[in-house]
Amino acid sequence: MRCAARERSLGHKIMTPAEYDLVATLVKLDPDVVLLPSLQILQLLPLYGMPIYATLASRSLHTLDITSYIFHFDEELLQGTLQVLVHRAPHIRVICAKGTCLDGMLLLDFASKFPQLRELSMEASLSTPLLRRLGGIASVESLDIDIREEGKQWDDSSIRFTHIRKLTCSGRCGTISTIIPSLVAPELAELEIKPAGYADAIDSYASLLRNISTSHFARSLRALTISIWPRWVHPVDPMPLATFLRPCLRLSQIERLALDLNVYVPISTSDDDFRTLASAFPSLRRFVLRRGARAHTLPDTPPSLATLTHFARHCPELRELEMQGSEVGLPSDADVPEMREHPCRVLRLSSSSRTMPVRDVVRVALFLDGLFPNLDIDES
Repeated sequence: MRCAARERSLGHKIMTPAEYDLVATLVKLDPDVVLLPSLQILQLLPLYGMPIYATLASRSLHTLDITSYIFHFDEELLQGTLQVLVHRAPHIRVICAKGTCLDGMLLLDFASKFPQLRELSMEASLSTPLLRRLGGIASVESLDIDIREEGKQWDDSSIRFTHIRKLTCSGRCGTISTIIPSLVAPELAELEIKPAGYADAIDSYASLLRNISTSHFARSLRALTISIWPRWVHPVDPMPLATFLRPCLRLSQIERLALDLNVYVPISTSDDDFRTLASAFPSLRRFVLRRGARAHTLPDTPPSLATLTHFARHCPELRELEMQGSEVGLPSDADVPEMREHPCRVLRLSSSSRTMPVRDVVRVALFLDGLFPNLDIDES
């Protein structure tokens, strides 16, 4: 095989038919043979050779990817392959298993056999027994889960995610909002919400924010990332961003906040909104706001560079600031503050239009230098 002993990542594109036959022969002669001792990442697709690829795993393997949204796995074949991996690669730390159509309980039974498993990515139905079983895998610290409505078995009882520190939930906003109040996750520090398309009304997102702010894990959260992609509605008066986020303003310990607003979000942004946010989150180290091209239905006044003064004054630990949809210009009455010790090093600004002309370049440069004197300059 081509440099086989040095391969660190392997997928089905690696082996030719001749190499496949060679591996099958060697494994038949010695079931415990180690052909790729340095292999760390193994990707399996639902093809006929899947068990043979599994025999290439060794104790150095730390990541298993069996994600497939195109092909369907034969459940019996997959179970046999996973049993091979339990024997040959007991030190797996990462499992990605979305799109496999494998029964959730069977996957968790398999995952629980790896005592060093730290990260798990999977699909699951809205099922109290399944999520409770998932919470019982004590080694898992990072969980990425797609929640489906199919096979719903929900009873609102508590679900303990005792050791989960990072949780990513994808699915219908209303479904995720249903789960949040039941989660008991005392160590949860990072939460990311990814909606399934543009299926939910903006009110569903407001309910989700309320449930997050009153959840069992609200005080332990340090990072919150939410994509807000509601379905289109007839033009309505936009809601100020600070008003929309009001339920979460009590989470003053948040250090990383990222918001992704699509073009249909009836939310306006202004200097006043960012003054409120900066005051509410004094511990911020990273703030990101991304939004689609501003729709004609949102006649808001976009924030200007003067908005940055609120973050400089109220967020002394801020290291990274990204704002999409900001004018690069200064109001005539904007002062140039002196913040010589501010630690911010990364600043990304972009407007919602294709071009972003900078007016009064020298004045803008002096303003930024006075505000964030430690910015890293990319000269590329």
